[in-house]
Amino acid sequence: MNFLYFDNFDFKNFTGKIAMFDLNYDNFNHTKISFIKSQLKSILSTGLNEALSIKYNYLDKGPERKINQTSKIRSVYSVCDEDKNKNISYSECYRCIGNAIAQNEFSTILCDVPSPASSICWSSRVISCLYVSAKY
Repeated sequence: MNFLYFDNFDFKNFTGKIAMFDLNYDNFNHTKISFIKSQLKSILSTGLNEALSIKYNYLDKGPERKINQTSKIRSVYSVCDEDKNKNISYSECYRCIGNAIAQNEFSTILCDVPSPASSICWSSRVISCLYVSAKY
């Protein structure tokens, strides 16, 4: 679970820094994001430091943590192309992402409750669908 820290962020100008902390790993600050007037300027993301990697290394072991290698991977067409014409429109993409968000309560809250996070969620959805509809 991530905690986003907006203490150094001006919401009027969308300028400042956002820090992300992983609450599952001793509140480790893994990502720092910087915006200037709504434009993303930098993202500094690090993995776990050595001490935390050693402390939590048991999480990566065991067959129960591995992805099922025999499961079939579905293509973006089988998931989002509702009319099966091998062409994903903007509206099909937008609906598909909405369905994916609705599958998780935290994502639903994050994207639906009016906040800076919901505007980031909305803009990510719009930009992603612009790309997907142009490419697929």
